[in-house]
Amino acid sequence: MRIAATAVWLCALVAGGSEAGDTSWVLELSDAEIHTRVQQLEADPLGKDANVLRSVLVTYFDEIDLTFEVCTTHLKPMLNSRPRSHKDLWLHLIIATGDHLLSNPDQLSQTHVYQLAGLERVIDVYDRMIQHNSKLVHPFMEDLRARREDGTLAEFVRSSKCD
Repeated sequence: MRIAATAVWLCALVAGGSEAGDTSWVLELSDAEIHTRVQQLEADPLGKDANVLRSVLVTYFDEIDLTFEVCTTHLKPMLNSRPRSHKDLWLHLIIATGDHLLSNPDQLSQTHVYQLAGLERVIDVYDRMIQHNSKLVHPFMEDLRARREDGTLAEFVRSSKCD
């Protein structure tokens, strides 16, 4: 995949360098193995290996031959948010969207469909984060949770002007 230049820049900004060292080995993993690693990260997004796993997965989705659009507007208020865990949600948007498309390649031309799927998974990761640390509650993410609950999240995705 070659994600949009904005997303590549975002990865560099948020990750601030690779904690995982040489990650070229990740390109040899099967889609099923990648999916298992994504599920591991989603199950424990604050775990001791989460930052390394996140870095490795972003590398994978940046390097494989799969092009998709990541709409940075969907999580823009989180970019300058503290703590770092909020910024990790940006990276998870790339990971979750890419993983969704590996399982649903027929949706590649349906930008809003796969963007919605990725954003919903980011909300799920956020839910797990705040279960472990209530200090991570953020008003913007709470708004996204409410939109998902009341059925307006898809409209939010469709109406967003992507950077």
